[in-house]
Amino acid sequence: MSTKRDGLKLCASTDCTASCKLTLGNFTHTFAHPELLKEALTVPIAYLPSNMQGRPTLRKDGKKLAFLGDSALKTIMATSWAAVDGQDSLFWTTHFDNGIGKDSFLGRLGDAIGILHHLVAADGDRMTAEFWEQPPLNPNKNPKQKTKLVNEKNKPVPSAMEALLGAIWTDCLRGEPRREPVQRVKAFLWHLGVSWPRDEEEREAVKEMIDMADEVTKEKNEIAAKEAGMGEEGSGQAAAEGGS
Repeated sequence: MSTKRDGLKLCASTDCTASCKLTLGNFTHTFAHPELLKEALTVPIAYLPSNMQGRPTLRKDGKKLAFLGDSALKTIMATSWAAVDGQDSLFWTTHFDNGIGKDSFLGRLGDAIGILHHLVAADGDRMTAEFWEQPPLNPNKNPKQKTKLVNEKNKPVPSAMEALLGAIWTDCLRGEPRREPVQRVKAFLWHLGVSWPRDEEEREAVKEMIDMADEVTKEKNEIAAKEAGMGEEGSGQAAAEGGS
């Protein structure tokens, strides 16, 4: 099983009409319905940092496609799991519920292919990776506090990855001629380095990816917690100085 992931390459604009392609390594999906790719890469207002809540929604976001993509991922993996003898429910829980299906795993994949650089907010503004690396503004924290990491719930990468799966799936069903959605989504996952482990070698490869994703998430949470504490300390000190 390949674990190498190439940079995600999209058409220059999500407003493309005649030809809209999603390319990852040797995988290319040309959308019969370009609006699906635009939708998948649109971040819901609810996922924006707290200081940006309440912005107008000017374009359809990828929430529904993410829901569909989540179901597609689970169905594809469950079908493969059921076809392998000797893999019980514990194996499924270990490798899907606590692995491939987790937000931390999908987030790690999204970070690796640089999906943040392609996301657009639901109000139409293009969001850069640097934007998402800034913390939500909080009046109870030091306003000068800087951090390179944010709480995962404010980072839309896992949802966007699921939305891409949902977009490919839906486009296959709507296109003329109609294409097989399972095989197209499986091909995209394979180019991400993701497939259901059928033997010990593949199991070890998947386990390595899961462990790496968990470790990265743990480090992010520890840094975020430490910096949040520093922000609270700074706010408390400022309040004490103001009261003296």
